[in-house]
Amino acid sequence: MMNTWALVMAGGQGTRLWPLSRKENPKQFLTLFGKKSLIENTVERVSKFVPQKRILIITGADCVKRVRKLFPKIPKHQIIGEPVGRNTAATIGLAAAIIQKQDPDAVLCAFPADHVILNHKEFVRCLRIATKWAAKGNHHVVFGVKPTFPSTAYGYLEIGQKVPGSGLFVAKRYIEKPPYKKALQFVKKKTFLWQSGIFVFRADTILESFRKFLPVHHKALSIIAQSFDKNLTLPRADLFKKIPSISIDYGIMEKIDKSYIVPARFDWNDIGSWNALESVWQKDGQKNAYFGRLLAHNARKNLVYSQKRLVALLGVDDLAVIDSEDAVLICPKLRAEEVKRLIPRLVD
Repeated sequence: MMNTWALVMAGGQGTRLWPLSRKENPKQFLTLFGKKSLIENTVERVSKFVPQKRILIITGADCVKRVRKLFPKIPKHQIIGEPVGRNTAATIGLAAAIIQKQDPDAVLCAFPADHVILNHKEFVRCLRIATKWAAKGNHHVVFGVKPTFPSTAYGYLEIGQKVPGSGLFVAKRYIEKPPYKKALQFVKKKTFLWQSGIFVFRADTILESFRKFLPVHHKALSIIAQSFDKNLTLPRADLFKKIPSISIDYGIMEKIDKSYIVPARFDWNDIGSWNALESVWQKDGQKNAYFGRLLAHNARKNLVYSQKRLVALLGVDDLAVIDSEDAVLICPKLRAEEVKRLIPRLVD
């Protein structure tokens, strides 16, 4: 009988969310809406479909203790620390290899830890469609989201023919982070969706794709999984460090003969930059989106975050103002994606 497992991918530094996201406090631990962190909201959402005993969390090695403290109901050996970041292919491949070893018929659902999804009922409906199809065999499924603007930060999926009676479509092609003019064309055509970063496949199916397209990954991850005997640390860290860094998109999804799209009709935000929070935060009468305390006069369409202090805006439009305990970021809202360029010049 098929069991569904979930992988929560909680690596990365979130450099585009500086000054809040730091090496010692990466973005998955930030509380950017509501009262819980991004990773807590993700696990809560996933737990509506998969029991916590079948959830894996893969994070950075220095975050393992913190994650285990947050989620005491998830078995300790299923919260795994990567010694170095090696992108999504290595993370997903590692989870698949570990799960397949103990559950040969398992279906794996992979979720980034930094998404905001508010409509949980629709989220679960889409997961049911995807897992049912993935369980049938050699099917790679990805969630596609209707674009709301011509983003250059997301990959795109072109919708192909509908698969009768399944709720899915064939993916005609993947386009990774296009330039603005191309993104604008995709949004206008209405046959393209954002690639959400949520994937569903049988563990043995994705491992076979690793064997075919990423043999170095496959060999190393197979050895690591065989050494994995519920230790509290990742075995063979030396092998993991030698794995090339590549995304699952470039490494596998763009190369396979056929993959499938579940059109996700739930609200979705990938919190990759400050601009992504504009649709999540509350707004005042001048269309300023804010989290914390804001006083605005003749100031419109600004994006404001303040942990403690009151932020007062007078006569300015379209700015991002991010106030943390020890640093303040001020920039044109449209250039918020460029924050990561400051990071190499920072001591912290």
